[in-house]
Amino acid sequence: MRRWQPATAAAVTKAYVFQPLGTTPETAAFFTLTNDGGSADRLLAVTSPDTAVQPALSQHRMTLSGSAYRQPVGSAAVPARDGLTMAPHGIDVTVRPRKTWRPGERVSFTLHFAHRAPVTVETTVVRPGTVTA
Repeated sequence: MRRWQPATAAAVTKAYVFQPLGTTPETAAFFTLTNDGGSADRLLAVTSPDTAVQPALSQHRMTLSGSAYRQPVGSAAVPARDGLTMAPHGIDVTVRPRKTWRPGERVSFTLHFAHRAPVTVETTVVRPGTVTA
């Protein structure tokens, strides 16, 4: 029987949130997670004291006619000896700010995992399109 090895070496290496634009009440946050541990983990939820409603894990989808929409997801895999990189055209976190966010501001999020303690990180608010991989 294979022994479970905790994902104790998981870390957030990049974190940012898009500045909401126009009258759209929601925006998205993105995290790059590394997992140097011996077992896969799952990101189950993200919380924040700086949002009006609880953030939601979601995935970018396209309709056949070319319109974009967000589909809620229950969790996101964080593979062992690898990780998870969130992006605008993949997994992200949908958020609704409690107040107006400006570029450069810091926003706190706590990431909740299946096999490790929650991790609290500070993101930076950026204008959409200004972050590169």
